[in-house]
Order: sequence, then C-alpha cells, then structure tokens
Amino acid sequence: MLIFSLLIFTNVGMACFNPTDSFATEVALNKPSITYDLSGIKQSKDVTIIEKEKEESPDTLIEVHKEEASKPAPITPTEVHTKLPDKRTEPSFEDYIETNAIIYRSHYNKDVAVALMEEEWEGQKYLDVKIQVPTKFVRITYPEVRVDLDGLPPITQVVDNKYLESLGYQVEGGVQSGHLKSSLIKEDVDIAVWSFNNSEEEEDDEESQEKRKSFSGFSIHVKNQSSLTPELEEELKNVLKAYGLNPGFLDQAEVRTKIREDVDLAPAIDIGLGTFDWGLALRTELEWLRSSSVISGLTDEDLEGIAKVAEKGTAGWNSKIRYFKDKWVQGITEEMSEETGIYMVRAGTDCGGFPAGLLPEEVPSGVEATDEEAAWIKSEIEKLKEKPEMQIGAYAIHRTQKEVVIWVYERTPENQQLHHDMMGGWEIIVAESPKPPLMDTIGRVVLCTGVVAVIAFVLLLIYKKFQNGYRERRKEK
Repeated sequence: MLIFSLLIFTNVGMACFNPTDSFATEVALNKPSITYDLSGIKQSKDVTIIEKEKEESPDTLIEVHKEEASKPAPITPTEVHTKLPDKRTEPSFEDYIETNAIIYRSHYNKDVAVALMEEEWEGQKYLDVKIQVPTKFVRITYPEVRVDLDGLPPITQVVDNKYLESLGYQVEGGVQSGHLKSSLIKEDVDIAVWSFNNSEEEEDDEESQEKRKSFSGFSIHVKNQSSLTPELEEELKNVLKAYGLNPGFLDQAEVRTKIREDVDLAPAIDIGLGTFDWGLALRTELEWLRSSSVISGLTDEDLEGIAKVAEKGTAGWNSKIRYFKDKWVQGITEEMSEETGIYMVRAGTDCGGFPAGLLPEEVPSGVEATDEEAAWIKSEIEKLKEKPEMQIGAYAIHRTQKEVVIWVYERTPENQQLHHDMMGGWEIIVAESPKPPLMDTIGRVVLCTGVVAVIAFVLLLIYKKFQNGYRERRKEK
C-alpha cells in the first residue's frame, strides 16, 4: 500500500540541499509608480540577452501559478537524485534561465551575476531584478533517517496549519478531489502526507461494489541525521497531533538509516554567503539602473525598504521581494494571496545551478542612449543655441554617460543655470571657451615675429653667398 501511495504523488527528481535560488536575492518592482525601459541596456556589448519562445514566457508561467493555486500538487521526498551535467555538452544560458532575461556582471561584485526579467500580473508589467551568485556542482555524502507510516486511519479533522507553521514548517498542498495530499518542509526535514477517505464512493459496476479502503500515511525524510533522536521523535509526534492522529502511532513506524551520496550546489566563486551584503548588492544595482535611466520612479525610500529585507534565499516565485500595502515585503503572505491572487506554488526546486562561465566578459560601464534619445537632446540644445543670452558656441553629446558638454563664449546667468542640470535624463555641463590673457597673446606675437626675422636673415645670407659665388664664376670666364 505504501508503494501505491507514493506513486500518486508527482516526482520532481530533486535532491539538492541548496537550490539555485538559495544563492540569490530578487525583487519584483511591482510598485505602480516604477517604470522601466530596456531599450538602452540591450544595446550594451557587456550584457547577454536571452529570448525564449512565447510559450515559455513569464506570462504563461504566471497563468499556470494562478490556475493551479487552488489545486496544489503534493510532492513526496524525492527518490531520484540530480546527476552531474554531461561534460561534453557546452552549457548555454537557455539551460539555466526559464524566461526572457538580460544578464550582466554586478557593479557591487563583478563575479556575481545580475538578471533583469520582465513579468506581468493582472495586466501590470514590471521589472524583476535578481542578484545571483554563480554555482558549481559538488558531490556530497550524508546520513539520512527515513520514517514510514502507512495504513493509519483517514485524517478527518481540519489540519492545524498555523500550529505546523509555528513548528517552522512550510505547508504546501491540501485537499484535492476530496483527498488530502500535502508536504511539510523545514530545513533538512521533508514530510509527505496523504489521506484517502472513500467510504462514500460506490461504483455501479457489480465488480466494484466493494468500497475502497480509507487510510492515511506519512513518509518522512530527515537529512544529516543518523538516528531518530528524542527531540526529533517529539516533534514528529506533534505533527501527528496537528493532523488529529494519536502520537502513539509513531511507535508503529518503520525507521531506516542510510548513508546517501548525492550532488549539490555550492558557490563557484570565492565568497562568504553568510557575510555577503545582499541588501547592499541589490541596492547598488538598483541605483545604477536608476542612474542609467533603465528604471524610473524608484525613490531613495524604496531603495532603503528593499535593501532592508533583501537577504540570502529571498528569490524565486515564493520568496522574492514584492511591494504590498505601501511597503516592500519578503515572500507571499496569506493577506497578499487574498487581495492579489498571488499564491505560493511548488513547481519543483531548481537544482540546475548558474555556472560562472556564462557571465559576460566585463561589467557594463553605462547604458548607451538610443538614437531617438540622442536626437531629442540634440534638438533641445539647438533650440537653446538660438537664444543670444545663452552664448552657446558648440556642444558635444556623450551617449554612454548621457552627458552633454556645452561650450559658451562667456558665462551668463542664463547659461549658468544649465550647469549640472538634468534635461530628460541627460546631465548638462557648461564650460567657457578658453581665452588666453593679453600678455600671453603679446608674448606669442613677439616670439613669432622674432622667429620669422631669424629665418629671413638666414635666407638673406644664403642668397648673398650664392650671388657672390655666381659673380666670381662669371669673372673667371
């Protein structure tokens, strides 16, 4: 019966302790006042652009989240372990990025990746910014305790999820088609729960008149444990209580211990994940994106709020940072789900990793202005040039820095107001055309006159010498 029960659940083939998102932090800039424009950064030579097929777009992914939220698929602890990638296969971004994205090196730490992804929810488009530490595959060995309980009475009472959450578990799944299928996850503990109550189901077929049995069961995997300790035993009894079952059923469990070998993810760069300042890294990138006019409407207060809640592992659909109720928050709360329709989902943990070799060569120095932006600022400066009080002689447009240097014949109150002013995202620098002092000018004239006189004198001597030589030759003849 246990094998039958396990086959009911979706097998996600996932075994890593540290999924890809545990090496990242991520924010969805879903605040309505924040806008973005990716046209400039897409032209940079120091970014990699990933474009997926339409069916793999964020919109499709989110619609699946929304549709499946009311019908979560419970998941058992995995039996299939991740394999190391085939060394003969050259990795590509498409293997590691599920949606359209722009990838580049972080301005906070050049060995860390930044991913910009567009998302849409309920007609609102917004930009998603992710800080990702590159990873590598490592082989690990660890002890594991497995506790199997099957053939228990069906679970008939309402499950006390609040109590389970107070024990530190993330509760996923629930009642589906009249049957309970759920999972509890906490650090190294993974519990699959199922309950079938078929007492009211009958078939018209004579061969199926006999009613199917009702039962419940638990499959518990505890990593990094070589025995069922008293503390762990007490906790599992509390879990049974939360489902309305007698804690004494734990004495009937089949307990096995084994040493397991597996593949996990680890940082591919020299970095301390515990000491890395995730908030500052995310804030630094957001400030650069703002100064480069990739994003607009992001205030200093927003930057502080995001940096405050950014930490290791706040990434992925369930855990990323979002704007809700006038503040930036981690994850998805029950209130958020009720008001926005955004629910937590379990679509399988990502153990694919993010190889360091997929990063571009250099950190982008700036986002070059588009042709349209350059044409606009040029027309604006030409309008100013027509005004006599501006005294504009010439100007130069620097597209990468989004800077305009204006040279004026002389400084006036009008053109000085433009100095360091921002015009449509362009910084204006006013510089006066250099005029040499009077004495320097006189000195240069005197010097040039003297040089000319010396040259004329030398030419005259050469001419005299040539003339004398010519006369002597005539006399000899």
